[in-house]
Amino acid sequence: MAQVSGMLAILTIDGSALAYSQSYTPTINQATIDVTNRDSNYWRELLSSTRSWAISFEGHYKADDVAKKILVAHYKDRSPATLSVVFTLADGTITLTGEAILTALSFPSPYEGAAMLSGTLEGTGALAFSAS
Repeated sequence: MAQVSGMLAILTIDGSALAYSQSYTPTINQATIDVTNRDSNYWRELLSSTRSWAISFEGHYKADDVAKKILVAHYKDRSPATLSVVFTLADGTITLTGEAILTALSFPSPYEGAAMLSGTLEGTGALAFSAS
């Protein structure tokens, strides 16, 4: 397997890339409805139900990062109502786009180490998924 190095993904929030990021974790969930009954001989049967998505992120804190300022303002002022989020793999093969709400934001500051920024954006509607 070839070794991969460098930037693997980009997260933009309202058009500004989140600077000094170290990791992103997009999560796409599919809920199910259990319709198992005696007619299925008690084999579990499921139907698709609601879908949801979220993107968690973590990286180094940068005071003048525009995306960080957008996140803090979104939390503090509850404005804008939602954030436009675009997650793209650096090679451009996968792009996820949607509107989200910031549900968690933290500023871990280890005694010996760089100040960090981490948080979670939860989708408020459909997630557009494009792959090439």
